[in-house]
Amino acid sequence: MLKNNRKSLFAFFCLFGLSVIILLVGKMSTFKGKSIQTITQLSLQKEALSSLYLTEVLGLSFDKPTLREDFDLKNEQEKLLSSPIIEKASLNFIDDTHLQVTYKHFTPIALLGDFKNRGIDLKGRIFPIRPFLAPKAMTKVFLGISEIQDCHNITGYKEKTRWDFAACVLRKLIDLEIKGRVSLIDVSKIEEMSLGKNELVIQVDYLKRKDILRLSKRNYLNEVSNYIILCDKLNDESGTLMIDFRFDSCAFIERF
Repeated sequence: MLKNNRKSLFAFFCLFGLSVIILLVGKMSTFKGKSIQTITQLSLQKEALSSLYLTEVLGLSFDKPTLREDFDLKNEQEKLLSSPIIEKASLNFIDDTHLQVTYKHFTPIALLGDFKNRGIDLKGRIFPIRPFLAPKAMTKVFLGISEIQDCHNITGYKEKTRWDFAACVLRKLIDLEIKGRVSLIDVSKIEEMSLGKNELVIQVDYLKRKDILRLSKRNYLNEVSNYIILCDKLNDESGTLMIDFRFDSCAFIERF
């Protein structure tokens, strides 16, 4: 009787083990044949990158399907992070055929006027705008730099100091009620020793007029406030006006 029970238990465990192996093998064979068919992107900002661009970076296409087992998440994440526009990225599978891409791209607060097609963010990181982001009317900032490296912060003490100052100017100008759009900020000459050359230049586009303001580094906020008051008296003007506020209680105006 005992022998028969032992034989029954042995047979049961053999069958159970066999069924587990069959199930595992079946699961593995099902998983092994799966290719990536769907990609979902999740951007941490309002403006998303092109799905076509993301698939190109990851080397995915419908013509040449990629099996899930051949897709290394860590290596593919490194590919995304090597992009000149992507700051952070992660990948995960929602199911066997569905890949999700989560990322954060660099966000420009201004265009770098010293070079074509380059944006700059609050931290001073430089990156290309086209073809990744839609063109927008942003302020051009001139720093007077001759070399850049994409996806890296501005290097050099003078260049970094200029950008910090330009970013500060940009933020403070937003708080002032300036009529028109600040289209340009030039801080390339704020360290000049000559009083005639030392200046902060701001361009304001208002209706049919372009106002180029020459300001001092130390007192530019008061000088911009004086410009706002002066604007009411310039409503009938058109063309380009060069207005120099660097002398106390004076504004020298040239018409072009």
